[in-house]
Amino acid sequence: MVSFCAAISVVLMGIIALPLWGQYKLGMQERDWVGENGYGWSTTAEQVSEGVDMSGKVAMITGGNSGLGFENARVFALRGAHVVLVARSLKKAEGAIKDIKALLPTGQEYTMTPLACDLSDLKSVNAAVKAFKAKGLPLHYLIANAGIMALPERQATADGHEMQMGTNHLGHFYLITELIDILEASSKGAKPSRVVIVSSLAHENSPNPRAFLTSDTLEMPYVAWGTYGDSKLANIIFAKELNERYKSKGILAFSLHPGLIGTNLDRNMSPTAMLDFMIRDGQLVVPRVLPTFGRSIPQGTATQVYAALRAPESEAGLYLSNCNVEIFGKTYPQKDAGLMDNIQVRKKFWSTSQNLVSAALKKLPDIGVV
Repeated sequence: MVSFCAAISVVLMGIIALPLWGQYKLGMQERDWVGENGYGWSTTAEQVSEGVDMSGKVAMITGGNSGLGFENARVFALRGAHVVLVARSLKKAEGAIKDIKALLPTGQEYTMTPLACDLSDLKSVNAAVKAFKAKGLPLHYLIANAGIMALPERQATADGHEMQMGTNHLGHFYLITELIDILEASSKGAKPSRVVIVSSLAHENSPNPRAFLTSDTLEMPYVAWGTYGDSKLANIIFAKELNERYKSKGILAFSLHPGLIGTNLDRNMSPTAMLDFMIRDGQLVVPRVLPTFGRSIPQGTATQVYAALRAPESEAGLYLSNCNVEIFGKTYPQKDAGLMDNIQVRKKFWSTSQNLVSAALKKLPDIGVV
């Protein structure tokens, strides 16, 4: 009887372990994968930008004071770009610039400009746009890198929007659309300007993508990881529609998943939110994602640098990962992968974003024309 029970236990453990082992192997395959372009999971930002001369180019990077944004700013400065480093306060931006310059090779001049912008406050975004335009600079690259993730409870921005949506999408939407004229002008007689929007694999956590994208509020019932997933889905759809609207005017847009990296983005995440991440659609995904948690910040920054400097124009509008095109909805096709190519959904999403921003700005009578 004991032997029979032991045998049953072994069989049951095998039934449970085999799928988990399969997921783990998928994660390991991602770590070892390299695309036809020679870039893959372990590529670093310096490697992907090697040989690129960014002299004469101006690049704006939001969230440039830490994590991926800091490394992105460092690499762009290393390659000769004039980096406009955006942080929530001028003090943070100036401190980051000082730290970056201390890391760069000596004997060279580096041009870096601090810019204060709190993306959770449209009044601050408005002021940042005015401050940038007053400098009279062109703008060849805009890296929408800043973000917050999986807040334990719903919080509101200064304008009343849900914090993750307000910061990750609406703040960037307002910033980017207000700088379209400069991005367009900067592409004249040269290569197209590029907008790179940092999304995440977490877009797959959006509970009901179509309902979210076609809602009038861009807000569904609050679930920490699900709401973060909505904001990251917003990044992808925004980049696609931005590219469709402005590629003929010399502006290309990309979205991307940087990878699973330890940055201060997860500073607000609760244990419950982490559990939500580990279980998707009733499946435990830890074995699949665990092997990919070890990516470094230089490796995590590679894909956004690739989108800005290396991605062919044919990849514009697409969602990237590991410095290559990633098929949107590949892992969870039941989440309606066709949304990215649904023109009606994208247009509705864009108009809703405009309406939400416009309604918030109308409550700020002291905001002038940018």
